[in-house]
Amino acid sequence: MADLSMMQASLQQMRQHIWPSMEALYKGAPEEAAERNRRMNELESIARRLKIMIRDINSAQHLQDARASGLHRIPPGSRYGAAQAIQQRQNDLAALRKQAEDLAAAVRELLDKNGFLSPAQKAMKLNDLVENFAKAVENQHALSELGIPNVPVLKAPHDATSVTGLAPILIFIYLAIQKYRKKT
Repeated sequence: MADLSMMQASLQQMRQHIWPSMEALYKGAPEEAAERNRRMNELESIARRLKIMIRDINSAQHLQDARASGLHRIPPGSRYGAAQAIQQRQNDLAALRKQAEDLAAAVRELLDKNGFLSPAQKAMKLNDLVENFAKAVENQHALSELGIPNVPVLKAPHDATSVTGLAPILIFIYLAIQKYRKKT
């Protein structure tokens, strides 16, 4: 069974470990790759521990539900105390689960802010997305030329423009927005 005080202490220890990584919320990702990798490894480790802790809390909550369903087997005079104990344990587990889920959300945000993807990697992902969109548009146009029915066709306003010319513009806009956000 889950020991609530040990889990509470473990959550407090995890909060203390993520404290140095909090500066990423206002400074951004660290410039040094070694520091960024160290933070990423630590945050991923904490995220895995939180996932296991939430799973253990869910198991303990299911155990309490099973105990509550067996209350009818207890003599009538003892049911009230047992029901109160089960309800209190369920309330404590729910509060602990809420704390663990909140910390997990904070860790996910810190993973993103500490440079899970660098700006260059984000730009490359955006470029891949735009290229895949352009290929899909070209494939749909080719299928419509072959006469395959029920395929929506996206066409350029006139044939002189190229859809693949859209990718560098979108990447430039994305990088400009990122630069602007860093300055403000």
